[in-house]
Amino acid sequence: MVLPPITSWDDIGAIASIIFGPAIVLSLYAAFRQIRAQAEVSRRELSFNGMIAFNEKFERSSDMYQSVHARFANDDRSVNFQTAKQVFNGYWRLVHEEFVFFKAGLIPMDIFVGWMQLSYSQIAGDLNIPYFAKDGSEQAINSRERFETIILNGRYHNHPDFCTFFTDVYNLRAPGCADAVLPKAARYRIIDRYVRTYARRHKIKPVI
Repeated sequence: MVLPPITSWDDIGAIASIIFGPAIVLSLYAAFRQIRAQAEVSRRELSFNGMIAFNEKFERSSDMYQSVHARFANDDRSVNFQTAKQVFNGYWRLVHEEFVFFKAGLIPMDIFVGWMQLSYSQIAGDLNIPYFAKDGSEQAINSRERFETIILNGRYHNHPDFCTFFTDVYNLRAPGCADAVLPKAARYRIIDRYVRTYARRHKIKPVI
């Protein structure tokens, strides 16, 4: 007996039909469908729980950012370089976790694209954090420079996919514009196109 080559689940079904008969094939197919359905439910649950956790972590990150600004405005001299740096470090730690979920297809595309708008505001230098230097002078950490330090210069060098993704985002340019930073009016469109292209290239199939 010559069996057909296996290239898909249909081929497996055909082989099973030859060996075991139609009744067994129906049972195997029903079991496979049930397993696949259960896996999809588990995937959706993981996605849902992950997004709840990310929203909670983002709220804490946002609260910390606003708190440091408020303390600085109230002349709280305990707001130093380390205080400001910790806010950025915590934010990019959260973004790395989000990216891992995105790569696994566990974040809906539109939601991830929306989150990327805030990440790009960090990359663009729109979200600086002030602090008091040791001599009492008022300083600020530029969010673009902090991104370059954290992502481009090696803290996540053991996570090459993450670094490559955000290096590409950092290097995005608007057509006909020589500026290193995307104009605000063009950001959503350009970032959305990049993220969707990246997902297609890496065969990422986000949950709906």
